[in-house]
Amino acid sequence: MQDARLLQRVGHAANRAEDYPHARAAFLFVAKLTGRSEARASAANMALREAARCGSEWLANVAYEELDRVLSLPNLAPSIASVCQAKRQEAEQLRDRLAEEAAERGEASVAGCADEPDGARKRKRSGAIARPPCDEAALQPPRCEAPLSETPVLVNRSPALTLWAACVAQRLGHDWQASLSLATALAAMFARAKGRSLGLPQPATNKFDAATQSVDLLGEAVPALYTSRGLRGLTLSRLATGDDSDSAPEPASPLQAQRSLSAAFGARFGEAYIKLAHLAAALPRRALVAHGNRRAYEMYCLFRPHIPEGRAGWGQAGRLLLSGQEPSSLEALHDQALLEECREVERQEALAAALAAAGEQGIRIDALATLAGGETQRAREWIEEQQLAGAAYEQGGSYFPL
Repeated sequence: MQDARLLQRVGHAANRAEDYPHARAAFLFVAKLTGRSEARASAANMALREAARCGSEWLANVAYEELDRVLSLPNLAPSIASVCQAKRQEAEQLRDRLAEEAAERGEASVAGCADEPDGARKRKRSGAIARPPCDEAALQPPRCEAPLSETPVLVNRSPALTLWAACVAQRLGHDWQASLSLATALAAMFARAKGRSLGLPQPATNKFDAATQSVDLLGEAVPALYTSRGLRGLTLSRLATGDDSDSAPEPASPLQAQRSLSAAFGARFGEAYIKLAHLAAALPRRALVAHGNRRAYEMYCLFRPHIPEGRAGWGQAGRLLLSGQEPSSLEALHDQALLEECREVERQEALAAALAAAGEQGIRIDALATLAGGETQRAREWIEEQQLAGAAYEQGGSYFPL
């Protein structure tokens, strides 16, 4: 129960910081640990807030469905039911408004073509109409129609990396189309590096214009360019000569990326997206933006499909564990990330209490480092934050509260 209380505080802090995906992850974990309906309602409300902020019909629909499930719970308190009914109506109105705006722009809706490139599926709401064929502007994350399964997904590393990078880019605030394009460009960079390490010929990377901007993703500076359709990652395209050395940079197609991922993951595409997006949400935004998004790459190394080393593993499929409590499963890593944040909250509280209790002698950095788990650098970063906030000062190598 202590972890649940700490997670509740993590969720509220993330909400105040407007990091709604992280707040939602924390509240969902509280619901998992305690079964409390109010935690599930809070998580759904965070999805609604994020949908309103980023204008996502897909996420508004997620919020609607989550609130609908809360309202179906037995013995739901009247006060919670009343709030959820109001929020569900708000989610429905937002979803319908965003769908109408998309229709005016000539785009398909969430239910129209998220998983079907030909846009054959019709909307389920009243007044359903057939939607036009999918294009880049209409792309949405895949829906997960089937119950989640604990069976591993057999997939190559490249699509696993691409989908994870797309989820991380989306978590950092990029729209789904830009996220797919950036992730594709990143995967191409990794593939070139892997090919070079195996002695395979690769196109020169100096073909990217020096003026091309870049986006930090998984610790790499991904070449990118703003186009008429938005931000796009750049890849090297082989020219008509067929020579790998004769290539030119071009924007990576989000539509092609979505189709490739759908082919790689098959019926598990939506399920894999949900699990990877949840894992990205379990990491606080401040940790994701630090050090060029290196934390996201470190996380990828923990769950990437296991394949043989060297050329034997080139292009081979491995197991991607979505669920279960094996250390490399997405579910276990999600829970571990949030529990680690609980431990961080406890360390922060211990540091704050020690600083507040510092007497005339103050408190030295080695004592703070002990409370920070023996990490002197973490203690220094914390006390520097307190100094910048005007809550502490240093004198003679000791620190005092203000």
